Amino acid sequence: MEHKAQWESLSTLVSGLAEAEFERGKQFLYGGAPIFSEDVADMLLPSILCLAQGVSRYVGMGEFGYEYKFDLDTKEAFPLVASPSGQMAPFHLVAPFVVEVFESYVLANHANVARVFEAAAQTLDAEFTLERNTQFGDLNSDS
Repeated sequence: MEHKAQWESLSTLVSGLAEAEFERGKQFLYGGAPIFSEDVADMLLPSILCLAQGVSRYVGMGEFGYEYKFDLDTKEAFPLVASPSGQMAPFHLVAPFVVEVFESYVLANHANVARVFEAAAQTLDAEFTLERNTQFGDLNSDS
């Protein structure tokens, strides 16, 4: 599956997972303000993929074909970007890890989605914190 098509499919998956939780009464917050299910996917997909790839590596399933880095010039909510870096893993191998990360990280941090970004950023820099490295810490002090 081509990178763009896979990205759109993964975004749709995350939006759907968030929408199902929204329908159950769960609210996702960023900076104390509610965000929509599409926003969850738009804001967090690189972080979710980064964390999911870590889980995949941990269980011996390997890489997804993305490289992660900070991009301070990005216009996205969080400065973590995922770029294709070689052979892309098929959607059906990536999706279960995305669901696992959604259930274990995103739902646990629904009241402060910036913490999902923080967890992903810590895979690149173990010393990273929202409070020390970003202004998000100020916006999201409700750990």
